[in-house]
Amino acid sequence: MKVNKDTRDFLSIVPVLGFGAILVVSLMYVTIPIIPALAQEFHASPGQVVWAVSVYGFAYAIGCLLFGITSDRYSRIMVLKIGLAALAVCTIAVAWSPSLHWLIGLRAVQGLIAASFPTVTLGYIGDVIAERFRPLAISIISSSFLMSGILGQLFGQAIEDWLGWRGIFELLATGYLILVAVTIYLPKGTSPPSGHSLPFVLRRTAGLLHSPSMLLSFAVSATVLFSFVTMYSGLSAYVLERFDLQGEGLMWIRIAGIPGIMVSLITGMLVRRFHSKSILIIGFAAAGVGLAGEALSGSLPLMVLFSILFVTGIAIANPSIIVIIGQLGGESRGSAFAINACAAFAGASLGPLLAQSIASFELLCAVLIVILLLASVTARYGIPCSN
Repeated sequence: MKVNKDTRDFLSIVPVLGFGAILVVSLMYVTIPIIPALAQEFHASPGQVVWAVSVYGFAYAIGCLLFGITSDRYSRIMVLKIGLAALAVCTIAVAWSPSLHWLIGLRAVQGLIAASFPTVTLGYIGDVIAERFRPLAISIISSSFLMSGILGQLFGQAIEDWLGWRGIFELLATGYLILVAVTIYLPKGTSPPSGHSLPFVLRRTAGLLHSPSMLLSFAVSATVLFSFVTMYSGLSAYVLERFDLQGEGLMWIRIAGIPGIMVSLITGMLVRRFHSKSILIIGFAAAGVGLAGEALSGSLPLMVLFSILFVTGIAIANPSIIVIIGQLGGESRGSAFAINACAAFAGASLGPLLAQSIASFELLCAVLIVILLLASVTARYGIPCSN
């Protein structure tokens, strides 16, 4: 059976980018389960160590802007290759951090460099994947982003028990070097028009910030990862206190969320048939019900089931808002994705801090429900309808 070029490109490119997205974005999450180990290693409090998570996210957000704008001016595949090579070197440096101050500083550099992959990847898909496959490709990549949130925590917890926390980063650095070798065989994609100088790209990017619909889309997008990271950051301490669950038990709770994330794979098909905005709001509604159930459930199995519903809702919402932003961005989609990633990971960076500041998990869920409700209303009335 002969496979046409569009299908062949999809099958050869998207799995590589999806796997790469899991490896790279996992860096945001691998430190969440090892905060106690880092606190013990560096004789610090968990409140001090949590900055190793948050500073990474803030730097990542800034890097998304820098690399997203750069990718609208220079070859996206070249940005991917250079970024992965630099990330491998920086990740080794993180593994060898001699103190907490060095760890936090190197995590900031790591976050800045890591942003070169996910943001540029979304723009690269628009260059090399046929339009009919793009919604599915975006669903796969966005599900990889979310999957990294769970797999990153599982990887961090498992490898810390096996090789110690430094081994986590050493193994990830090896993975990035392998990715560099694989990306050599990916197509170059389209080159930016010769008239697209850096000042031109900057002006066009600034133009996105003058669009009310784009600004509202970025704000809505920021709530997705924020809610996801905040819930999981608060969940670990809650189940430990409420159900005396730790170690392997926590690992299984995280694994339970994986089927919910897989739902995002069908979101690409849904947005091709229905309005992206409608699918987005449905996702937020499901996530809100899941949060309410987690807060009110009196048993561990019921709480796990509602956590799966929450993850399912987030998995539906995430690719939907990315598709909307890509459509609204038009030719400036690289810059639009960059600003979106900046907003999304700035929100994600605040998650652990909010979870640390609110002692009650029930109150934390209530705050997140209100935020998702506001995001739904904003999407309903502030973002243009998109097919």
